[in-house]
Amino acid sequence: MRSDFWNMYRERMGASRKVDDDPWLLALKPADTERIVAHVVTSFRKLAASASGYTFELTEVELTKKLGNRLHHTRAEQGIAGPWDCEVTKNSRSEDDPRRLDIRFYTVVDNRHEIELIFECKKMHADQRAARSLRAYFDEGVRRFVTGSYAPNEPIAFMIGFSNVPGPDIATSLKRSMGKTDPALGLTKYADGKLWQEPPSRFASYASFATCHQRTLPEVTPEITLYHMQLAF
Repeated sequence: MRSDFWNMYRERMGASRKVDDDPWLLALKPADTERIVAHVVTSFRKLAASASGYTFELTEVELTKKLGNRLHHTRAEQGIAGPWDCEVTKNSRSEDDPRRLDIRFYTVVDNRHEIELIFECKKMHADQRAARSLRAYFDEGVRRFVTGSYAPNEPIAFMIGFSNVPGPDIATSLKRSMGKTDPALGLTKYADGKLWQEPPSRFASYASFATCHQRTLPEVTPEITLYHMQLAF
């Protein structure tokens, strides 16, 4: 799917170069990527401000599906040439793997998916359920990108945290937990010695911070950058 772009980039820049999302941008212009991510944030805000009942009290699946449907049906208003879908059974190396992609944007060239932007959504609680939602964020979200269960051919992806806490509290909790996470997450430190980049080098208007993860499986893109977005009601 994306291996041609990845290999071209690696050959051009050298295998020792620190890789971020540049190979992905060979296939989609930076202005287009910003428009796609902005569409997610704008659509969420419009839904949350509407009288449609889109509130934090909905289940995680309901929040995801309603947002995914809005993204797809309003894409033309943003000049986005490409469909959106949600709760999609992923292409897995195991036929028995039941996991699904939460929200996906993709383009099709020559009858194949050329670009896939995947947004994994988690409901983040600020009460007694906070610790459990943090674990789910890492174990059922971040970890699946790192193992290649999600987005195996993509060097970037997005984590969305739905919350009813405005401000930086959720992002602060996530960053505080970074150093306590499983080494299998393959976190790579940035130049300042931190496990996150804040503000991120890309999508800084929409993502609170970014994390870089090394993958070990030979059949997946060897490194992935995750952009962490907090969408508060």
